[in-house]
Amino acid sequence: MHIPFRHSLTLPPLTCVLLTCGLLSQSPLVLADAQVNFSGTLVEQPPCEIVGNNGATIDVNFGNDMITRKVDGVMYKTQIQFGLQCDNALNNSLKLSLSGDPATFGTGLIKTTKTGLGIRLFNGDTQLTPGAEVKFQKGTVPELYAVPVAQDNTTLTGGSFTGTGNLVVDYQ
Repeated sequence: MHIPFRHSLTLPPLTCVLLTCGLLSQSPLVLADAQVNFSGTLVEQPPCEIVGNNGATIDVNFGNDMITRKVDGVMYKTQIQFGLQCDNALNNSLKLSLSGDPATFGTGLIKTTKTGLGIRLFNGDTQLTPGAEVKFQKGTVPELYAVPVAQDNTTLTGGSFTGTGNLVVDYQ
């Protein structure tokens, strides 16, 4: 007499899932396939040149006769003289920003070497926060101004001072 031997294999559910996933991941079925190409042109810098009133440097001279008690954020307002040569610009929409180290007092002032003295920036008659962008079109140059500002309740001392900013022109 022959008695059939029956034996069933019981696998835990996670093993079944893993085996099924493993079999499906080996499946050669692909619904769609496409090649993706990337291209572009790198430009080192906008083909614009900032022309300062001292070669590549822009000097803003408030003069040698500033009276300390008259430094009030209005008096001694001076235009920042510069030009732009953007003949080969890639588009007509440009932007510029002027930034510098912030003064230790007030807001929106550039630091100077004189304690209690900062520089406020303007685009025309509108106050400009250092680092803020001024948008303009090729062929025009924004009118930027700088004005010395004394810290409130401070008596400035006489003597020379300097401050430094960075003017950047870029595409919008």
